[in-house]
Amino acid sequence: MINYHKFDSGLVLGNDLEIFKGKKSFDFVSKTSGITYHSISNIAVLADKFFTKKIFSIEPHLIYYAEITGPGFLDPHIDHSATTVANFYFDSNDSITTFYAPNEQTTSKMYDNMKSGGIFDINTLNAVESFQAKDGESYILNVSKIHGVSSPKSGTRKFINMQWYGIDFETIRNSIIS
Repeated sequence: MINYHKFDSGLVLGNDLEIFKGKKSFDFVSKTSGITYHSISNIAVLADKFFTKKIFSIEPHLIYYAEITGPGFLDPHIDHSATTVANFYFDSNDSITTFYAPNEQTTSKMYDNMKSGGIFDINTLNAVESFQAKDGESYILNVSKIHGVSSPKSGTRKFINMQWYGIDFETIRNSIIS
């Protein structure tokens, strides 16, 4: 089972990413961690300063600046709307993304601000694969599958997040321009 794929995005580090941090769009808060998505204040400048080439033949539906605060654990979940995302890690904060498979005891609860389930009790899941991104690396993820993030140290995981809705992981993976 493959739910993530590392790829060469041509990402350029060294610039101040936070200058693109627009107003908060939405967040997801877990017991010990949280992820916040911000609008990008100037997408043209972002593309010029951080990306050296066109990456996907299928354009993302949305692009955000995102942060996960640590230390802590972002509960296993399925993203509410996006089916596939690409994350471009500027500061990985040694965080680990893990994908899980449900078992016969798997339970989930509702998002506080949504009307559908999608947050899972880690004690009712089986870990199936994981990765630890490094600064400057880029990954696509199948966020229609259960996944969570652990941040072992204080600090903030900072990344650009591209989202696709209704387009499966393999289609986006095959749309990467080499």
